[in-house]
Amino acid sequence: MKNLIVNIFKTLFFFDFALIVISLIPDIKTENTALLSLWREGVSLAVIVLFTLIFLKKVEKKKLPLKQKKGNFGHAFKGILIGAVLPLTVLGIMWLLKSFTFSGFNKVSDWWFILPAILCNAVAGELLIRGYLFSLYKKHYGFIFTAVTTTLLFLSMNLEILKADKIYAAVIILLNILLCFVLDYGGSPVITVFARFIYSLLSGFIIGGKLFGEAYPVLGKSTFSGKALINGGEYKIEGSIITLIILSLTVFIMLTVKYKLWRYLSKAYIRYYISSIKKFFGSIPKRISRRRRLIRR
Repeated sequence: MKNLIVNIFKTLFFFDFALIVISLIPDIKTENTALLSLWREGVSLAVIVLFTLIFLKKVEKKKLPLKQKKGNFGHAFKGILIGAVLPLTVLGIMWLLKSFTFSGFNKVSDWWFILPAILCNAVAGELLIRGYLFSLYKKHYGFIFTAVTTTLLFLSMNLEILKADKIYAAVIILLNILLCFVLDYGGSPVITVFARFIYSLLSGFIIGGKLFGEAYPVLGKSTFSGKALINGGEYKIEGSIITLIILSLTVFIMLTVKYKLWRYLSKAYIRYYISSIKKFFGSIPKRISRRRRLIRR
């Protein structure tokens, strides 16, 4: 109990103070919205990196590693692959259902500011949610508690998600849980950073989803038609029932594999099957005696 209280205070100081410091840093004076976005994302990243280093070195005394020392290139490749699979699969299904067409690219100025801004957003978000705090809670309380806690922290920053479309809210929650699984299996935040960056690049910047709201222009010329349940309506990929189904199945499979749930399911089924057989054969003498009584009557 004492450790939990201490870790709650660590969370408050790390999470809340970092957000407070970020909010206190003024914006630069510029009319270039892309440059302003890069400044804001860069400031967020700098503050979160600073807080992470302070807590790892001063509070945890370098006893809480965040990542594996080797294999960053391989981790980055895995992250790119993971980040690309989901949006491309969903868009492919939408295309087969004639709910999505892609006809080229728009001319986007200042893209050299937008791309690093999206990368900074991915790194800052992962360090804040699945960096120090993920490692801290995973060390003491296990994966399930850590995944739920970090997802709730993410939602506390983005309460508007819960007020939005139900499918959109469920997809965003499942995306966070999926990234927790990816980090747990991969062992390095490099994987989740690149997964989040590539996913945000495809779904937000190229397709024009609601990941960034109106912060960035849309690069791709995409047309969504048909039922909003399929194409996601105003939320694009994140509002589609296709995405929700794929994410739900993926999270269920990863949960089943991690905790070997099929063993529990099979045992429960065998117990139920055996008890049903016992009840069936155990009731035979009673049924026979009842029939004999009826015949005698």
